[in-house]
Amino acid sequence: MIEKDFHEAIHNYACQQGIKFHFIPPCSPHMGGLWEAGVKTMKYHIRRVIGKATFTFVEFSTLVCQVEAILNSRPPCTLSTDPDHPQVLTPGHFLIGTSLLTFPGHYLKDVSSSRLSKWLCIQQMIQGLWSQWSQEYLHHLQQRSKWRISQSNVKIGDLVLIKEDNLPPLVWKKAIISDLHPGKDGVTRVVSLKTSTGTIKRPIIKICVLPPVE
Repeated sequence: MIEKDFHEAIHNYACQQGIKFHFIPPCSPHMGGLWEAGVKTMKYHIRRVIGKATFTFVEFSTLVCQVEAILNSRPPCTLSTDPDHPQVLTPGHFLIGTSLLTFPGHYLKDVSSSRLSKWLCIQQMIQGLWSQWSQEYLHHLQQRSKWRISQSNVKIGDLVLIKEDNLPPLVWKKAIISDLHPGKDGVTRVVSLKTSTGTIKRPIIKICVLPPVE
């Protein structure tokens, strides 16, 4: 009964938003390259954090759910460039209608696993995975060829992600470019950013511009 109500709620929401679902034929996983690639990524990172550790079913389910939440929190494009409330579109929006969140926890990466309970060991693994994967994802978004290929400058009003160290899982630091600081050659290498806590200045190597939703 609960599952039926859940499906009806999704159907009603999709109809209100004008969303249409298109499904691949049965027994044809090769036609679902995008989500199969997501499954492959999830398996790869789970293997990296688990190593030789062993888990009960409940512990492993907890780990898988948290890895899934991390991967579904990634922001591939913008949803709103409102300077006061910048928003990004994530896979979580297609699952629950909004971004995925988690409770903040203690920083555990530098703590010996022998001093931690099983729950905290899992959280330590999750923090290690987040630290590595989020940096890799930001590097992927930031693919700007250096020197050899001329690229357009960033623009005022662009929504960006700020590359910061030691951010907790599922936290992406967003900002709006409020001012440009071009050099003598007219190329912008430093920008001012409006964040939720004020205005900061960063070099463009520390920001990732998100494309608008199409």
